[in-house]
This record gives sequence, C-alpha cells and structure tokens, in this order.
Amino acid sequence: MKMFLLFAIYLIINFNYESFCQQDIFIKYNALTNEIVELDTFEIDPSIHFDNTIWNYGILNGIEILPQEIPLNTFPGSGFTELVKADSIFNVDYYPLRTVAKLFGYLNDSLIQRCTGILVSKSIVLTAAHCNCYRFDSTGNFIYLDSVIVIPAFNNGTEHNSIGKSKSTTFYITKDWYNQNIQNGWKDISLLKLDDNIGDLIGWVGIGFNENDNFFEENLFYKLSYPVGGLGFDSTRLFDENYMYFNYGSIDTIINNWFGGYWLGFFIPGIPGQSGSSLLYSDSNKFITYGEQVWSLDSKHFRITQKNYYSLKYIIENITNIDSEELMIDDLDFRLEQNFPNPFNASTNIDYYLPISDNISIKLYDFLGQEIRVLYEGFQSKGYHSLQVKDLDFTSGVYFYRLSSGSLSSTKKMILMR
Repeated sequence: MKMFLLFAIYLIINFNYESFCQQDIFIKYNALTNEIVELDTFEIDPSIHFDNTIWNYGILNGIEILPQEIPLNTFPGSGFTELVKADSIFNVDYYPLRTVAKLFGYLNDSLIQRCTGILVSKSIVLTAAHCNCYRFDSTGNFIYLDSVIVIPAFNNGTEHNSIGKSKSTTFYITKDWYNQNIQNGWKDISLLKLDDNIGDLIGWVGIGFNENDNFFEENLFYKLSYPVGGLGFDSTRLFDENYMYFNYGSIDTIINNWFGGYWLGFFIPGIPGQSGSSLLYSDSNKFITYGEQVWSLDSKHFRITQKNYYSLKYIIENITNIDSEELMIDDLDFRLEQNFPNPFNASTNIDYYLPISDNISIKLYDFLGQEIRVLYEGFQSKGYHSLQVKDLDFTSGVYFYRLSSGSLSSTKKMILMR
C-alpha cells in the first residue's frame, strides 16, 4: 500500500511538472482558406526568468511620457484609476498611444465592432483570441471572422489620416483555445498578421514575461482601450465607443497555477471592447506589454509567461508580410545597441550591426520626436560598427537616436547630463 501511494504521488508530481513545463502550442488559421497549420514549439531555458522583444518609436514625431507616480484617486476597491478619454490627457497621435488599435471584423460582408489590440511589430497585432471569433455555432464550434480591420490611433470616430488602417486574414492562436480546452484556461491570446507594415510608421511595443511576481506588485501599469458604449456588467458607467480610453495604477490580482491559470489584473468591472487591450509597462525608457485583457467581468489579463513567450516571440520576429512567411535573417541580425556610457556628458559611443552593406543614417531626435542632428549618413559595409558622439551643444535631457538602413530602423533613448 505504501509503495502504491509513493508511486501515485510520483505520477501526480511528474504529471504536474510536465504540464507546468510544457510549452503552449500555437496554430496559424487562414481566414481565406480555413487552413490550419500547427507551429513548431521551442525549447524553454529554465534559467531565463524574464525577457522581452524589441520596441520601436516609428518615424512619426511625438512621444508621450506616461505617469510615473502612484495615482491618488482610484476606482473603489482597486489600485487602478477609472477610465478617462485618453485625448483629455495625451496626444493620441504620439507614441505609444498611436500603437493601440480599434478592431472591427467582417463576417458575411457585415462589419462588426470587436475589440482592442496593440502593435507588437511592424505588421503584427496582439489581441485576445476570441476577438477573431464571432460566436459559437449550434454545435459549439467557433465561427471565425472573414477578416479583422485594424485601425491604430482611432479617435473621435475616425481613423488617423496619416496612418489609415490595415486588414488581417491570418490569425495565430493557441491550440488549447482552438480545441476549447477549458481546463487549460483557454489561453485566450492571439496575434494578427497585417497586410501592411504600419509599425514602420507609428512604431510598436514589445512583449515580455517576468516570473518574479514582485515585478508586478511593485510597478505601475497602463491601459489603453476602446470600451464599447454603456454595455457590460456595470450599466452606470457609460463610455463613448468612438474614443480611446486610458487608466493606470497598481495590479492587485496575480494568479499562477499549473493548469494554465496565469492571470494579472485589478478589481474594476470591464466593458466589452476592452478585450485584447494590453497591460502595458513603461519606465519612459521601455514599452512592454505583459498580458492582454480577456474577461470584462473583473479586468483579468492573460499573463504572458515563459510557456507562450517564445512562440509569440518567434512569430513576431520572423513573420512579416514581405514576399513570404520565411525567416527573415536580415531583420533578425540588424541590431542597435544602447549607447555607453549612458547617461553621458562629453561623449558617448553607439554600437550597431549591419547584416548587409548599405547606405545608413543615424539621426538624433529631441524629447518631442523632432529631428535635431544627423550624426552619420553614408555607405557602410556589413558588420559591427561604432560611432563616437561628442560636442553636442544641447541642454541636459532625454534624447533619442535612430539607426536606419533600407526598410529597417531601430530607436533607443540616451540621456545627456551637463
């Protein structure tokens, strides 16, 4: 009997360990052909406890600094503030607000108002998986949308004149979601591949995971979303579906278990339309999303973890709309390093790597995104390069430098101190 109990305990521990360590499987769904393709998984390195993909400011001018102090007035029982119209505080044309998109769906030639998403690469949008699915049919199966229309910086009922919109007919979702595996928490997360590289213009945020719960307990997070009208679980809270909304504060819900229940959130009743909106972190230097909203009931967000991060990262870094969905080695090897030292006074060095020989430019921008100096412009060979920057006759403050080569670009922040 004792041996049986020990064996049973071993099986339970082993099963839970395998369930905990198993990487989430993603599939690609083509809305034009209804074709399903299962993607390969990637080995997880258990020694890595946090990571994030790159972010980019885009070439449009303007960067907003999000609040860095704990809010004084919050929603009752929550560490987060109530939603307010984003344009009452910020310029929604500025980064990162302009990376947030309102999603509409086409089904049988009818336009359906759906969810919120955010750009996480030049042609990939992060949202919730159920935002690609209109409803269940009579047999309990999903009915997927024919396409999703993505409109970044949508505000006051119109698309941004300089940005426009893009369409997606390729959806990346977890296999558990597709199989409606409720026991695994549904894993309600999705990436949409766009027909256009909108992110080159407006930029994008990174995605990240962090296994340290203290990171989420000790930092502020931000929400930008498109709540739909006065619907939802609290009819006293009315929102205009034509506007982007903003709120921020401290997370008070952190749930982790071995069966797929990984959640982050705060105790504010949500509103339909917020689904797919990101839990964004920013210290005015990095802009990273760590989860996207799934439940409108109590603002729970599906947490990006090591179990799904590497699949998401692969899709984000390797799937583009240029010619094919093959691995783009040049995109992966193009690299701009953080200047050193930083902050700096008299001089600093900028290191970078070029995957091919090409004409490049390195330009300096002020805090508002205005170009103020060309640091280098000309032809350079493939390989590593270093540029010394000195004799900057500017005041102390935050500046941004951008490396551009062909269709590739990357931007980082530097701090000048006098």
